[in-house]
Amino acid sequence: MKEDKEEKVSLRQTRFKDADWFLIGPQDIIVGGVGGIGSWASMLLARIGHTLTLFDDDTIDASNMGGQLYRTNQIGQNKASAMKQTIVDFCEMYPNVLGRYTEDSPTSNIVFSCFDNMAARKLMFEAWASNEDRELFVDGRMLLETGMVYVVQKGEEDRYRAELFEDADIEEVACSLKATSHCGAFIASLMVSGLNNYLANKHMGIEARIVQFRTDFELPLLNVTEVTSQVEEVATVEEESKIEENVIA
Repeated sequence: MKEDKEEKVSLRQTRFKDADWFLIGPQDIIVGGVGGIGSWASMLLARIGHTLTLFDDDTIDASNMGGQLYRTNQIGQNKASAMKQTIVDFCEMYPNVLGRYTEDSPTSNIVFSCFDNMAARKLMFEAWASNEDRELFVDGRMLLETGMVYVVQKGEEDRYRAELFEDADIEEVACSLKATSHCGAFIASLMVSGLNNYLANKHMGIEARIVQFRTDFELPLLNVTEVTSQVEEVATVEEESKIEENVIA
């Protein structure tokens, strides 16, 4: 029976089993929030074969059907528990399910932050940042058809902290302009791609793939851009000026 199960897993992974990011092996990943972004990200991560721990204490309601990966017969259920059942059905993987993410919650070397509020995002990030073995903190943020993804590596903690703010500072938008399935799935895909690039580099031992700190996108314009901080822009301008001076000299 065990051999049959291993054979089925192997067959499901046939199409990507030689990818550098897969060869490094499954990772233990914590996913915070399994709603508009996290439900899609959890499915994509499980399909690859990663071991997941899901955090969410929210309940599925009818309004979630337009943006989140849930069945209509799961309305009224806890999101994390429902997501676990969906992953079992689609992937035969069995994620751990926990409730609300708190100061006492565990962290992991790799964390996916998919919360819809900054307070939970900060809490999860600081827990990850305190872990000596930390590797990657992946954060997705979304509106109706726009969003951003952060892929934070060890050593980039202060750079990411500069991107945090208070929930009260967020401009409120209409409930009818907050989430779509295709945007949530797109953000999840960018997040998983950032992880894959990091794992591929780790497996190969060289920086062969780009691990981009921040990516912004606008689906109405089909525009995806790398965002550079003002500090980096100033540094780049100064470096270019020095190069020009040296060339002239």
